[in-house]
Amino acid sequence: MRILPLLILLIFSLSSRAQRMSTTVFGGPDNPNETTVAINPSEPRMRVAAANIDHFYYSAALGLWHQTTATSPLGVYGDPVLHYIGDQLYYAHLSKTDGKEWGDWFDRIVVQRIIEVKPWQEESFSVGFNEGKMQDKPWLSNDWTNGSYSGNLYVGWTEFDKYGSKNPLHRSRIRFAYLSPGAEQFSEAITISDTTGDCADSDNTLEGVSTAVGKNGRVYAVWAGHNSIYFDKSSDGGQSWSKDKIIASQIKGWDMEMPHIMRANGMPFLAVDTVTDGLFLCWADERNGKSEVWLKYSRNKGETWSKPINISRDSSRHAYFPNMVFDPVHGGVQIIFFDQSSSSTELYYQVRVVGYNPDLSNPYFMDEWLAEDLIALPGQRFFYGDYIDLDVQSDLRIYSYPQYENLKSSVALVEIKGDRPIKSEPKPQARINVTADLDSIYLSILNAENHKIKCKIILSQKGVKQKLKIKKKFMELGEKEAVLGSLGLYPDNPLFLKIKYKMVHPESKEVFKAVLTKLYP
Repeated sequence: MRILPLLILLIFSLSSRAQRMSTTVFGGPDNPNETTVAINPSEPRMRVAAANIDHFYYSAALGLWHQTTATSPLGVYGDPVLHYIGDQLYYAHLSKTDGKEWGDWFDRIVVQRIIEVKPWQEESFSVGFNEGKMQDKPWLSNDWTNGSYSGNLYVGWTEFDKYGSKNPLHRSRIRFAYLSPGAEQFSEAITISDTTGDCADSDNTLEGVSTAVGKNGRVYAVWAGHNSIYFDKSSDGGQSWSKDKIIASQIKGWDMEMPHIMRANGMPFLAVDTVTDGLFLCWADERNGKSEVWLKYSRNKGETWSKPINISRDSSRHAYFPNMVFDPVHGGVQIIFFDQSSSSTELYYQVRVVGYNPDLSNPYFMDEWLAEDLIALPGQRFFYGDYIDLDVQSDLRIYSYPQYENLKSSVALVEIKGDRPIKSEPKPQARINVTADLDSIYLSILNAENHKIKCKIILSQKGVKQKLKIKKKFMELGEKEAVLGSLGLYPDNPLFLKIKYKMVHPESKEVFKAVLTKLYP
């Protein structure tokens, strides 16, 4: 991929001694979410990221990112996935077919071969078109070996007969296609799942397919549905597949009802240790009451698997949205996920990354918080995406996730060079947050020890206005977060919100104030 020549000339001082960390945040009027990142393995200074719906970010120097808009003649509409084969970048996403309504326009998966980022130049491939059916949630992998299928690009996804239908005759299935080096188009899509699911986009729908490639070129796939994790494999470059096996139970399913968020899931991800050829599977489920992140590994190409390992290691609070990659420095894998273990009110979360290698004397070689502080959950009226992402190449690692503040979401890109732990002490900053669920709205506060607080909420719904006024000196020593107040709402009805607040620092007397407004659909 070619990027601006000026960027290529920038000094990218990432020696093993530098051990630097950088966080970049991108916002936007359309509340970007559902993030993906990739590092060019041939030239690690080149990094890219994307987010819903058509946000695209690129960089050639640590901490120095630029933004552009992705386009395609087949339309760009969410579920972005980035993947490098050597220095060639591929970008998969949903389609937005001209002349069709929402739901119908997702009639294929689009995979772009990116030629240049700015100005945007690409070649779009139409994958899996099947008249009248919806194609959803792709993920990419490639054959990195020197075998018969070297350089193949693989894409798996879910096909719905009719998205959201409760008709038992409408079914979902896992589909797959590949692009061979030099080919002008992807192979004809095939169904690799032996069973089908419903079309409700919930636990009994087959979704979340993730693929990976072993040292011998064998293609592996996992997906979720019917409270189970399915596993399949192909030894001929994805042309034919074996019989599905259930390799893990997913208690209460992949579609999780978590507090104060519109959608959450525990969909599975698969990774291959390129040195030992070991397989790793991660997912989340609620077998212990709260959602937790789990890991299994196989040393014999998926024939047998280890017992489930509790990666989040805390059943008192929820953990979900896991994603995973192989770590080439430590061996084993790094797993990123939302973690609520530090939130007493469950209105907040942290982004946590855990490294695990079963061959080490201490298998947990990493356990870090990525964000500097707790992040507010936006509530059930705000779409916040379905996944987060990470990539690791040599000793450079990048993590991406959404964050929410002042009634808006933004994309955080955290880059770390070297092997030092992330600074464990957060930078506390007093702030007020709003979380709007279907039936209640919550006003909460962080890091406001002894601040003087004065705020007012006005909301209008169904022509009825409600007001909430608060005036107090707030938070005792040792408190981190608290709920200032809440109001009841009419579920599933539009909501107009206005919040006005003022905080005074107890020592500096510095004043923090804002007026925020938002219309929830």
